[in-house]
Amino acid sequence: MQNNTLQYKQPLYIALSIALGILLGTQLQRSLQKNNNTTTKLNTVLSLVQANYVDAVNIDSLKNKLDSVITYNKDSVEDVLIATVLATLDPHSLIIPAKDLQQVNDEMKGAFAGVGVEYAIINDTLVISNVIPNGPAQKAALQIGDKVLQVNDSVVAHNGITSARIKKLFRGEPNTQLTLSIVRNKQLNKYKIVRNTVAITSIDAAYMLTAAIGYIRLNKFSFLSYEEFNEALRQLKGQGMQSLLFDLRGNGGGSLQDAVRIADEFLEANKTIVYTQGNHQPKQLYKSTNTGLFETGKITLLIDEQSASASEILAGALQDWDRATIVGRRSFGKGLVQLQYNLPDHSALRLTTARYYTPLGRGIQKSYANGIANYYHDISERNKHHALTNADSNKYETGQLFTTPKGKKIYGGGGITPDYFVAVDTTIAYDTVFKQLYNTNTLNEFSLAYYIANTTAIKGYGTATAYSQQFIITPLIWQQFSTYAATKHIKVNTLNTKQKEFVQKSIKQLLAKFAWQANGYYTVTNGKDEAILKAIALMQ
Repeated sequence: MQNNTLQYKQPLYIALSIALGILLGTQLQRSLQKNNNTTTKLNTVLSLVQANYVDAVNIDSLKNKLDSVITYNKDSVEDVLIATVLATLDPHSLIIPAKDLQQVNDEMKGAFAGVGVEYAIINDTLVISNVIPNGPAQKAALQIGDKVLQVNDSVVAHNGITSARIKKLFRGEPNTQLTLSIVRNKQLNKYKIVRNTVAITSIDAAYMLTAAIGYIRLNKFSFLSYEEFNEALRQLKGQGMQSLLFDLRGNGGGSLQDAVRIADEFLEANKTIVYTQGNHQPKQLYKSTNTGLFETGKITLLIDEQSASASEILAGALQDWDRATIVGRRSFGKGLVQLQYNLPDHSALRLTTARYYTPLGRGIQKSYANGIANYYHDISERNKHHALTNADSNKYETGQLFTTPKGKKIYGGGGITPDYFVAVDTTIAYDTVFKQLYNTNTLNEFSLAYYIANTTAIKGYGTATAYSQQFIITPLIWQQFSTYAATKHIKVNTLNTKQKEFVQKSIKQLLAKFAWQANGYYTVTNGKDEAILKAIALMQ
């Protein structure tokens, strides 16, 4: 099972690290008095901060702030205190509650023990929307469109089933068995599945855009990303790839080591890729080693305002060495390195221990001097000041100036500025009806139902490329969608022409994903993607 609840936006962990003035109440005050402003867990965290934090820290000052900073947190009072402390440090030092730690670790490891399906909950019924290749579910012959009525002795149909409950039922220890009661073609059958390791792939897509240009989209840097990337790169080279379009848009980072190893495949030996340094960490250089898989072919790298951390390490290294052309919009600007420390109560501290710098010495971290809330509102501010739509406004030229070996002028601080700017699409008005279609999952539900009813016809196109070129959303399909949306009190006839085109494209993308998985989805998506088209033109 692959559930995309933990992506770059960091919804829970950002909240945990932000100290806002919201009254917690007498429970916090009593805890402070009882524990002399500290607890065992808090003392452990303070000791780790004092010994490892990237900058010098006055621990006594932090303790004193606990009485004056009032914060709110839905977890334990201890976590409130820790969040208060971390909020005075930087935006990326945070506490991961015990209940979330397993999922966070699974994301980084790039694997978990489970069944290996994606699913949708339609009309209170669990419907399989994807079967992950080579996973336990595929080995048990599950198919897209299967309706799951029961997992072991637990009924999961028509009883308010939630994604959280399904995840708990599907995941478990490796080599443990569960039985699914499934309806397929109106027939009820039982399927026995043995849980096993399921890869959470970091490669969204890898295919040939043209006869000579290969495309790889990486959604994160997990501990398996390097191996996955190398396999994709080898396959594309075997298909005649001469130039690579490497898509890191929306990639919020992850494993530093995997970013370094991927960069190594593009650079000749003994080139600095990145270095890190902190108050308690001496300067550590990461250099390229032996001959890489793709040291001479053209590389174009796509980034945007949500490309961060490890993505910026890779983009910065290739830009500093004049090895790649960077296309898109200025990246997020995260240049802080975190180490994770497990705590006695099975939660974890993710603490900033160093800053990373590009080969030329550029710091990428944007300022957080105005507070963490402003830090995370930075992208909204960029939008207000037209940095997402205007090439000149997109530039960040207030940091230190650097010059690449070929004479290109680049700047430090505030993220990586692309060599060629591509504006965000602002032609779609995200009004109430448009939002309803996404918030109610109407698009996904309709597309899945349509695919189940028309699988043979859709797969009859043979390839995702042929489907992308030939399939259209006919007036009949649109009427069927309109009727389905009306059952949720959504009137799609109020959409304007641009919105309607966007929704039709979304349906087409989802149908391609069901038929050819992520490669199908991006084959349709990339056909009219302005950044992709710009990159292809530059490469040709």
